[in-house]
Amino acid sequence: MAGFILCSAVQSRKQSELDQVRRIAVAAQDVMLRPVPARLGPLRAASMSLSAGTGAQVGGDLYEAVQTPYGIRMIG
Repeated sequence: MAGFILCSAVQSRKQSELDQVRRIAVAAQDVMLRPVPARLGPLRAASMSLSAGTGAQVGGDLYEAVQTPYGIRMIG
């Protein structure tokens, strides 16, 4: 019985740590991937980020769209 309680406590702690790492990763991604403006000069723009892994909330892609003095620049 004590082994089960110890195992359950360890599993609960690991899940809590994993949840915290996920929250930090989502917050970092939200800062890095700012929303693309709905309009960039004459262009309408939109973006979406989908993680490759089922249930994953964080991806590894980078995108950006900005209007510069030299025209609209996009990376994706």
